[in-house]
Amino acid sequence: MRIAGLILAGGQGRRLTREKGWCTVGDVPIVQRVRDALAPVVQELLLVGDAQLPPDWPLRRVPDETPGAGPLAAMLTGMKAAVADVYLIVAWDMPFVTAELLRYLVAECRDADAVVPHIGGRDQPLCAAYAASCRPVTGQCVADGLRRADAFLPRVTVKRPTDTELSQFGDPHRLFLNVNTPEDLSLAEELARR
Repeated sequence: MRIAGLILAGGQGRRLTREKGWCTVGDVPIVQRVRDALAPVVQELLLVGDAQLPPDWPLRRVPDETPGAGPLAAMLTGMKAAVADVYLIVAWDMPFVTAELLRYLVAECRDADAVVPHIGGRDQPLCAAYAASCRPVTGQCVADGLRRADAFLPRVTVKRPTDTELSQFGDPHRLFLNVNTPEDLSLAEELARR
């Protein structure tokens, strides 16, 4: 089974002074933490978006085909750029995802089109596994003008592992924390120190 990792470098991060993926947690850029979690799980790893990468990074950047069109269009851009049986999609502002968690999502994807964690009563479509069968459905939703990352989920079979199931990999609220504000960044720093 071929697995592609897609790091989505989206969101304006207007509440932070720099691109959120380049904010550091424990002296390591968040995007590097995401890359390090994905690397042992996937055969191909892409960063989707307009963020710049250091020239020595072993990571291919794919510019978003439709900048500003939302996360669903970015997901489609990544799916079109990599041939895979399963796409692991992780937002670039999630400092605490782990390889073990991502392996679990891929394994669960054998029996569903999508494996979308359901944490604290909310789906987490930007840290999820999607079978190749999701690609045409995603394309149709983008063509229909839909933007939300979860817009296509009603059209596919979805597994939603919950807090209870995912707690074997750590505190789900920590694993799925994303950094959007200075307060989120402070919390991430505090959690990294613990």
